[in-house]
Amino acid sequence: VLRKGTVVACEEPQELRRQTSLPISIHFSLQGPGGAQDAFVARLRRRFPSQPVEQEAATVRIEIEPGRLTELMGAAYSGEHDMIGSMRVAEPELEDIYEHLLESS
Repeated sequence: VLRKGTVVACEEPQELRRQTSLPISIHFSLQGPGGAQDAFVARLRRRFPSQPVEQEAATVRIEIEPGRLTELMGAAYSGEHDMIGSMRVAEPELEDIYEHLLESS
């Protein structure tokens, strides 16, 4: 990654992801009654108060630091975990990583 002719990073993409520590986005597709879904969202908000938790119908999205993914999985799958229909983990795109590197250098 070059910034004004100066090399600011020269690593493999996976290493750049690790070095930048940008948040990852977790998407849950929920099934079951609305009250249980609301309880799931409330549980995530209590456990991760500084992380934005967004809910749109039966889809829940949270952004979290990569190092806290295991903690998030434990919180999500405690209680009524059978209501989680699917889960998707989205790492930052390379474009986001490059922008971060260029802005922080």
